[in-house]
Amino acid sequence: MAYLFSGIALHSLVPGVSRWLWTAIAVVVTTALNLIGVRTAAPVGFAVLALELAALVVFVVAAVVVLAQHGTRPRLGHPVHRRRGLLAHRGARRGLRRGALLPGLRRHRDLRRGGGRRLGRGGPGSAVRRRALLTAAVITVAAAVRAADRDDGLDQLTSVVDMGALTAFALLHASVIGWYTVRHGSRDRPRHLLVPLLGIAVIGAVIHEASTTAQLVGLVWLAVGLVVLGVQGSTDGVGGRR
Repeated sequence: MAYLFSGIALHSLVPGVSRWLWTAIAVVVTTALNLIGVRTAAPVGFAVLALELAALVVFVVAAVVVLAQHGTRPRLGHPVHRRRGLLAHRGARRGLRRGALLPGLRRHRDLRRGGGRRLGRGGPGSAVRRRALLTAAVITVAAAVRAADRDDGLDQLTSVVDMGALTAFALLHASVIGWYTVRHGSRDRPRHLLVPLLGIAVIGAVIHEASTTAQLVGLVWLAVGLVVLGVQGSTDGVGGRR
């Protein structure tokens, strides 16, 4: 979603370059930096983070000025009613709501504390890391470029991303029930049964209101995860018997 938002924003600045091309460039540049090494990616990420913080300050100040001058009811000719401005407004609003800058701050802190030195070294895990990065880049390009070519691409992609998080939280609630109530016979019904069930119900209601595309993608990834879990379980069982 961050790549698509970057593509939309850069397209607004340079309309001569299409949104999907800007989006693909963002994915390629990020993947190249990750392949070069975390030591190189860390300062670049910090520079991008600084620009994001500056943009956030400008956005907040501009919003306060507009509200002070025109109130909370925008005029019909206001740029926020234009399609391009509306997409940028939605993306910025969702980014602020999810706290998109906080994960970047945490990643930069972790890299500064030594994580970058460990990940930047060569070794048996380097080839695995490269393959994982390239696989993720291919999937990201396919999803982000397709979304960039649609007028409702940002809404669709946001819904799909939310579906992954919602599914994970639902499974987390189910694991609490399975671990404490089913496996260990916990008698603490409010915490280990009722609260997780309530959480699953709320998440289910949100998933029900999601787009059909997001629901289908969520079902596909859930099926893939169950297959992987089954294969891993059978492999561990064979290894244990040996």
